Parts: sequence; structure tokens; C-alpha cells
Amino acid sequence: MLAGCGLSALGGWFWLDRSWDVDVPSGLYHVLTPKPVSATIANETVPERASTVRFTGNLASPRLREASGLAQSNRYPGVFWAINDRGSPPEMFALDARGRHLGVWQLPVPNFDFEELAAFVEAGEPMLLVADTGDNLRWRRVLALHVIPEPDLDRAETEPVPVLRTIRYRYPDGYRDCEAVAVAGDSIFLISKRVTPAEVFRLPLAGGAGVLVAEPVADLRFIPQPTSLARREDPESWRFRSAPTALDIHDAHAIVMTPTDGYLYRRSAAETWPEAFGRIPERIVLPSQTGREAVAWLRESPLTFLIVAERFPTHYGVALFRVELEPMRPALPQSSG
Repeated sequence: MLAGCGLSALGGWFWLDRSWDVDVPSGLYHVLTPKPVSATIANETVPERASTVRFTGNLASPRLREASGLAQSNRYPGVFWAINDRGSPPEMFALDARGRHLGVWQLPVPNFDFEELAAFVEAGEPMLLVADTGDNLRWRRVLALHVIPEPDLDRAETEPVPVLRTIRYRYPDGYRDCEAVAVAGDSIFLISKRVTPAEVFRLPLAGGAGVLVAEPVADLRFIPQPTSLARREDPESWRFRSAPTALDIHDAHAIVMTPTDGYLYRRSAAETWPEAFGRIPERIVLPSQTGREAVAWLRESPLTFLIVAERFPTHYGVALFRVELEPMRPALPQSSG
């Protein structure tokens, strides 16, 4: 019997390796030996940015169960695009800022673990980047970023949205889980989730031949990590309270979202994004939401973004919140006496 079980396990190992292209020993290792959470910076050291939070509505579509990515349309004012996490069909949802359902279209690629969505414009055309970058077990050898045109809202929902190109990549020194991806200029930025401090990687938006290697460019060492109190309050998932779950970049502002807070990074005209990510951000207190994994800047309203979480069976609805950051207050003049 033991021999039979061993052969069965070996067969499953071989099948996963060939069918999913995953490193089974790495997956087992990370299940059995989770990495420790390293201290970064004290919470009180990070300045807080005042904000106003408003409830705008609930997600209307019951098929949008695990919203893991949200992006504002560059084609239609007031329209947002969303995707589901792993375990759901590969679909693209359209909704408005109140959560009302506007349509859903199929994508002709598998949803291994969709985790993020980014909107950008390429050659004058509105595009979306679907990030199949989730890797909870840290065992995926190759990950994928799919570039698609923004769907036309008049497009028949039975007609799949084409994929224009797929950027396949890996990390330079092992595997990473990533739920935070954004496009800025000609670069794609990715932030790792399950290591501290979180790392920032970069890839070319244009893609390239073969499997690219993501370039490490910065780390988020100034995001505070969970305290011992958080560990006592939430012994099962405390270690991920400060893990980046979403990213969006618009103009000179980037928002990194975690399960508990948001962090605002501002880039000066003389800085690159890697340089800006290396500075202390501003902390934004967000409303409590279980499974919050999506954020999107509102381009028509400066310093305003939407956030949304996953749908859970015990919840009646999934709330969309509009977060408006208060303007920076001018510095008080120094006293001369």
C-alpha cells in the first residue's frame, strides 16, 4: 500500500511539473517553511495623509466574485474594468463607479492566477494589461502578462477579446508571488508580496522574445510590518497584513495597497519611479475590508481612487469605496525669533 501511495504521489508530482510547469519541491518547501517577517520601519515614523472615504455602491454582478484587479477605462469616461482571481473563468468585466454591471467578455487565455489589471495607451489605442502573476506557493517557473485592447461596450459578449501579445517572464533569483502590477511609460512595475521588504521589479512594456527576466529596481523598506499585537490578534494571517495586494500609477502618484492601509508615493519631475519607491511614503487609512485586492486612480479627479475587495459567501455585498486625499498643507513659515 505504501509503495502504491508513493507511486501515486510521484505520478502527481510528474503531472504537475509537466502540465503546469511548476517546481513542486519549491511549493512543498514554502508550504512547510514560511519565511519570517522582517522588521522594516516603525509605524509612527510614516506620515499619515488625511483622506475622505465614501461608499459608492456594491458590485452588482454575482459573477465578479473575487475582484483582484481594477482599472479605469481610457475609452469610456466613468467606466472601469475588473477581473476575477484564480478559480474563475478568464473574463473581463465592465462596471461603473457605483458597481453597476455593464458587461462581461471572455479572454482566450487560461486564468492560472489573475491578480492585477492595468490600463494604458499604446500608439493612441486604449489597452489593458492582465497580470497572471499570482504564485502563492512560489513554484511557477514562468509567469504571464497579457496585453489586450479595451473591449468595445457594444461588442457581443459571445465574442472573446483578443490577446495582442503575451509577455512571459521569470524572476532572477527564485520565485515570487505578485498581486501588485502597474504600467508607467514604457515600463511595467511589479511588487512582490510574500517577502519583506517587498521588492519592486521592472519589465519592458514592449515585451520581447522568449522568457524575459524581471529587473529588480527598488524595495519598499519603508512600509511598516505587523506588530506583535497583530500577531496575537490574527495568528493565521498576521504576516500578510502589510503585504502589497494592489498597485496603480497615474502621473506622478502611485498607490500601493495592503490589506490594512494604502501608501502614497510621489515622484518629482527629476526622479524615476525606482527612486521614488525608495523613499518613505505617506500612509492612508482605509476602511476595513476582508480580501481587499484592487485599486484604481480616477484620472478626472486628482488624488482620488476606488478600492474594492473580494466577495465572500457570508457577505451580502461587496462595497466600492471612493477615497479622496486631502491636498497637501503648505509648510508653516519658520519663526525668526
